[in-house]
Amino acid sequence: MTIPTKIITELNELEATHDGSVKDVPESDPTLEKIRNFFNPDVNPINKENEIKKLILDGYSRQEVVDKLSVSKDTIKKVIDKYDLEVRPLFTYVAVKEDCPRIYSHNYQNYYQVISGHPWKLDLVRKALAKKGYRLIKLHNPSHWKNLMPGDMYLERKGFCVKQ
Repeated sequence: MTIPTKIITELNELEATHDGSVKDVPESDPTLEKIRNFFNPDVNPINKENEIKKLILDGYSRQEVVDKLSVSKDTIKKVIDKYDLEVRPLFTYVAVKEDCPRIYSHNYQNYYQVISGHPWKLDLVRKALAKKGYRLIKLHNPSHWKNLMPGDMYLERKGFCVKQ
């Protein structure tokens, strides 16, 4: 973390006015409170933004970020818009084939859309994937994007993507 020069200057001024030590500064001093808040991630909006960015980039949903960080959905939306982040789905299905990368999706219909061009029912999706040598598995614990291995594939609106 880079500490802004303004914070360092304020800290130096505090020390200078209290015989070269911060230990004698009263707890209620507004400058000291401001400096403390800068280092407190619960108060510092920049640190909170960074936490939101990290969770979104790791594949957490908006609601999961709300629950983890106790922030509003509006705050999350502002961070997503500000940094042009892509919210990734929580993957609930995986298609597996021996010696091939796994293909993750948040719903089973995505697989059939890719294969045939339109959504279909689960049993038809399983049959279509089986013809291509894949087995469709519903995950008991949905997987976040960060848990995919490099080389694993996933389906999004734009089609197949490969995790780097």
